[in-house]
Amino acid sequence: LFRSDGAYVASINDYLTRTLKVDFDRRYKVLDGAPGSKWKWTEGHGGWATYANVAPHLGTAMRENSDFRVYVANGYYDLATPFHATEITMADNGIDGSRVTMSYFEGGHMMYTHEPSLTRLSAEVRAFIKAGR
Repeated sequence: LFRSDGAYVASINDYLTRTLKVDFDRRYKVLDGAPGSKWKWTEGHGGWATYANVAPHLGTAMRENSDFRVYVANGYYDLATPFHATEITMADNGIDGSRVTMSYFEGGHMMYTHEPSLTRLSAEVRAFIKAGR
């Protein structure tokens, strides 16, 4: 199994300490599992461990609050989330599609690391928030 954690950890520690001058004593951890260790990974799945799915809760919130809207930013080149999974998730969980804004970006899963995508994402999020006032 190929893991790039070591290179990432070395890079972020170098950036934080030498460039940003952050002084910290704790070890920077990547994917260590502790933050989600107390999550109920099996909720609603017959006891089988699965991913955390909050989509049914979004559907419930939208039915209870007619002003509730959702903005979803998707990356075309997202290696962490299968392409088109968001559309399927929204369609299968009682979410009112007329109150969902979907956008697609060249920048992938972390589209904010791609300057043109960051610029567009920022503008769209601001417009989405202003439209809800």
